[in-house]
Amino acid sequence: MFRRNCLCIWFLRNSAFQTGHIVQGVVKLNDSYFNTAKYNTVGFKNLVMCQEVGHTFGLDHQDETQTNINLGTCMDYTTNPVGPPSNEHPNAHDYEELESIYAHATATASNGYQLLTHVFPVK
Repeated sequence: MFRRNCLCIWFLRNSAFQTGHIVQGVVKLNDSYFNTAKYNTVGFKNLVMCQEVGHTFGLDHQDETQTNINLGTCMDYTTNPVGPPSNEHPNAHDYEELESIYAHATATASNGYQLLTHVFPVK
């Protein structure tokens, strides 16, 4: 997936279609953008890695307009990931979303993976 400032390629494999839970994912980074000084920074690398791992867990973007003020989450498009506020890490809303996706009674999926209650703590 390449978009204007998307620095990554991500692939997702869902082996538990009947539950809707993601049980396995792979993140592959397209590092060719890091040949450009603008993107070859710790801030952009943190943002991109966090965002793509977030997608693998099922998170969506909170905002896709790069020129809006930072929301303080890596799930936000930005031209300035270090902020303020910093968009290099997940925020409370991201943890709440993960909680709503994965909070359920312990069960075993058809592929044998254990699904646990409250896997992700809310900060």
